[in-house]
Amino acid sequence: MKLKVIPLAPNTRGVLFALLLVFGFALSAGLAQPVNVFLQDAYKKDAAYLDAERSLAAAQDELRKAQSDPEIAPLLLTRAQESVAVAQAKLVQSRKEALARALEAYSGVLLGQTDLALTQQRKELTALQLQAANLRFQAGAISAAELARVRDQDAQAASAVRTAQRALDQALARLRPYGEVRVQNLPEPGTVDIDKFGIQNHARLLELQQQVREAERALALASGPDTAPLDKTARERDLARARTALGDVERTLGDTLEASKRRLQSAQENYRLARESQVRLGNELLAAQRRFQAGAIAQVMLKQAELAKAEADRSVLAAQIEVWNAIYALQVAGSN
Repeated sequence: MKLKVIPLAPNTRGVLFALLLVFGFALSAGLAQPVNVFLQDAYKKDAAYLDAERSLAAAQDELRKAQSDPEIAPLLLTRAQESVAVAQAKLVQSRKEALARALEAYSGVLLGQTDLALTQQRKELTALQLQAANLRFQAGAISAAELARVRDQDAQAASAVRTAQRALDQALARLRPYGEVRVQNLPEPGTVDIDKFGIQNHARLLELQQQVREAERALALASGPDTAPLDKTARERDLARARTALGDVERTLGDTLEASKRRLQSAQENYRLARESQVRLGNELLAAQRRFQAGAIAQVMLKQAELAKAEADRSVLAAQIEVWNAIYALQVAGSN
């Protein structure tokens, strides 16, 4: 089954205040870095990946020593070869996990910038509403209680701006270990064939399979006449535990993979619905702009339409980010 991503619709003119602010963040701080360029090297700065890289180097060094020893037992050489294979699989798995973490850090800043711009736009609207309420109160058209309510809404909007700024600062801190990175909008993720993903090459599975083979060898060595029956029984229990652990891991990895597939399907559907809402609100905004230009509606009503469109744009961005994160989570859960 193939999942298709709906292409982004063209932005309507005039109300991309939130997105313009996002671009402003990038331009004011330097040249924006596309996510694919960022991810090319981001995993190399991940501590877990670097640990896996060192473990592979150590395993390869042990294999070289084993291969250079003309008197080494064949079993020891086999173990060294298997250790390298497992270490290689762990490095691949660590790279996938590091990429997923890097993507979350990158997209977290992108969403944080958009959220800040959106709260600033909401504050502009509440400021206009408060201005209108003050004029109506002075004219005796509303009560003091109604004016206080509008003032409270404006204060809450100002507080939301401060909260969004703190959230953005935290997102920037999570991105900082990757260097001086300037984010930009994500590209379309394309299509993913989820049926091609499986767990057969997962590092944890290969590691448990190696442990089963080692337990089988230990049992074979304990089956000779020079081994006490109790030792053989102990090796049989070790093999049974290893096989049980392997079966448990197979089920867990399989369940995780299926959950990752469902997550991606749900993210794709939510993205499609968000796109539909964005198009609808974009059309409503165009209508509001025409009515405002004709003098048929007030500035506050235009601002409300602009805000609704900006919120729809934010929902599309959040849904698109979730699609990307779901794709990378699927790659962590399985391989294709």
